[in-house]
Amino acid sequence: MLSPQDKMVNLALSRILANDGLFVEPDTGQVMRFRPGTRQSLPGTDQKVEGEVVTRLEAQQFRERRLGAGSYKEGVMSKEEELYRQMNFGRVDNEPRLVIDPKRPVPDIFAPRNYRLEPGDENLLARMTFAEAGVAWEDYEALAWATLNRVGVDFRHTLFDVLVEPGAYDIVKEGGLGRDNDLWLASANPEKMSAGNRANWERANLVARGVLSGQIPDPTEGGNFFFASPNFDGDKNSVPGRMKSIYGNLTPTPYKSRSRKAVKHYIFKGVLQRVRPDKPARPRAEVLGTH
Repeated sequence: MLSPQDKMVNLALSRILANDGLFVEPDTGQVMRFRPGTRQSLPGTDQKVEGEVVTRLEAQQFRERRLGAGSYKEGVMSKEEELYRQMNFGRVDNEPRLVIDPKRPVPDIFAPRNYRLEPGDENLLARMTFAEAGVAWEDYEALAWATLNRVGVDFRHTLFDVLVEPGAYDIVKEGGLGRDNDLWLASANPEKMSAGNRANWERANLVARGVLSGQIPDPTEGGNFFFASPNFDGDKNSVPGRMKSIYGNLTPTPYKSRSRKAVKHYIFKGVLQRVRPDKPARPRAEVLGTH
């Protein structure tokens, strides 16, 4: 299964013509070879053409040929491709691919919390993960689970209620959910995102589907608090003073941030308490602030 970045690289390079009989299937991003016996959509048209998925080596050759790579080894990305990915996506995606079946349905009940999902929860979880973690996409799974581990009668009854708990999430401000968060606002119109943001957004959607459908296990082992910082030393097994003063005793979880960025995410487990007394609920559509 292709990573979101691989898919977009293939689609972008498919615009460069080469006399090799290869094309890219627009829905999956897979590199294909024209071949009698199968039917695929020709990119940019409604015309059906015959093709089959090529091998991993042939897909690599497809990319390197269009990037003018002088030399490369099988299975090793050329310097030209690394530079192309860095310039267009802000990073080289070498993270192990999420093996997620996007067609596996999400059940009505999220079993680990015995929570009956509401309409739009999958999209809401993806938007939260994308906006809160930002470019630290390696920690998306941990943040998604730490958020879902807050859902329940002992704290908040719905995912939406969890996100709008005052003071709990950086994307929540007095003006509404994500009103001054550029990534939250961008996720309302993903078709207008930059290439780099779109790769992260696609991963956030894969994570949301994978977690809710039971394909991604909880890497936090029940964590329900997270903290992002470029300076905090999680190896000391301590808890940030600011979090301790607000939430009381927290226990570090075994999760180690996978982020390669300066900002790392640290996951803790504690007793959930409301930061402020309940306020009358505002209309969901108003607080979401979608455009």
